[in-house]
Amino acid sequence: MSQPTDDEIRQRYGLPPGTRVVRLTPDALGRVRVTPDAFAYVEVEPALEWATWDRPVAVAGATVQLSVQGALVGEGSPVVVTVRDSRNRVVGRGAGAMYRDRAVVEVAVDRRAAERDPDGVLCAADVELTEPGLTVVSAPLWVLPFAELVDARWGVAEARDGDAVELSCRVTGTSAGVERLEGQTAEVEILRGGEGSEDGVAGALFEPVATLRVPVREGRVEAAWRVGYDAEGKAQIATQAELDEVAARSGGAAERYRRPVWRFRVRLAGLEAESGFLTYRDWIRLEFLTPEGEPHEGIEVVVVLADGTEQRHTVDADGAVRVEPAPPGPVTIRTPHIESSSPGPSSDA
Repeated sequence: MSQPTDDEIRQRYGLPPGTRVVRLTPDALGRVRVTPDAFAYVEVEPALEWATWDRPVAVAGATVQLSVQGALVGEGSPVVVTVRDSRNRVVGRGAGAMYRDRAVVEVAVDRRAAERDPDGVLCAADVELTEPGLTVVSAPLWVLPFAELVDARWGVAEARDGDAVELSCRVTGTSAGVERLEGQTAEVEILRGGEGSEDGVAGALFEPVATLRVPVREGRVEAAWRVGYDAEGKAQIATQAELDEVAARSGGAAERYRRPVWRFRVRLAGLEAESGFLTYRDWIRLEFLTPEGEPHEGIEVVVVLADGTEQRHTVDADGAVRVEPAPPGPVTIRTPHIESSSPGPSSDA
């Protein structure tokens, strides 16, 4: 890599003409010796230091990540990754860029890798930094025969608080690939978000709420998870009335109430599969009491649900109203025939 001339250094750093420039190279401990009568220009050679995979074993057809560490290589320097097996066959490629001397490159492993090797094949990546022309060889990656995760699904379409729901995913592919994954531990991540405005996912943000470790048994990943949504979380769900109010203040279009939904993601040896959606089905029990503390039987109440819909109910002999199913979130209660009364409902949802 070419170094600037003394005149170029003076110009770059705004030094007066004739300033003496001393070029220095750090010692093994990174130290340099400077003198007060000269401008010290420290020459440091860029380098690629190492490259390592995010996992030691992957399955043909999977996508894996390769972390590349450099030193003083320059922001945005392009990185090219070529993965070869022990027979020098190319089984994967990837590309990225260096930022703050590091790059994380996603590499899709060819599904035909290890097709002649039922026990798997040892691979490594040639990593090249095209400018300034540096190379490094990655740590090894053991690639197993092709397999994939399919049919990730919930056992039911809707669930309430406390329900134990089943979830499952199948492992398919070559017989050798499926066999090698038997007994391996899959990571199942449960995520919670909200329905989208059109297709059930558009605009929805999901956050992880639980992680399960599940072994593969007879080519399947199967587990049970208990649904839970804390009261504080429900109270923070934006109701349709609140969304309408925000839109009125901003002058924009109102967003639609989003019912909470869950999905899960299965990861195994670089493979990944995502499920469809599990809809949260809530219920509400409201109690109405007289000033004397007795059940306020027979009065008519209007329940405005979180999604903006209204339901009319008559309070039963126990002073209660039960709404099921109900969209999760805060509710508003109106008592049309009791103008001066403001009953305090309690929710056992």
